[in-house]
Amino acid sequence: MSNIDNLNRLDNFKIENIQEIIKNRFEDDLIYTNCGRILISLNPFKRLAIYDKEVSMHHNFRYSVD
Repeated sequence: MSNIDNLNRLDNFKIENIQEIIKNRFEDDLIYTNCGRILISLNPFKRLAIYDKEVSMHHNFRYSVD
């Protein structure tokens, strides 16, 4: 279930499902999860590759266009 990046896409919006999704995403080093316009972020306590220059440029462009 770590492929669900926005909790609004859930068919079954129970706390157990939400916890499981966030836990699975965290274990896959996916520390950011959206819930509509809210961003849930967990501290991984380690350096992740998501902060390299290429990824950073992608996100800067993506959000500057919106």
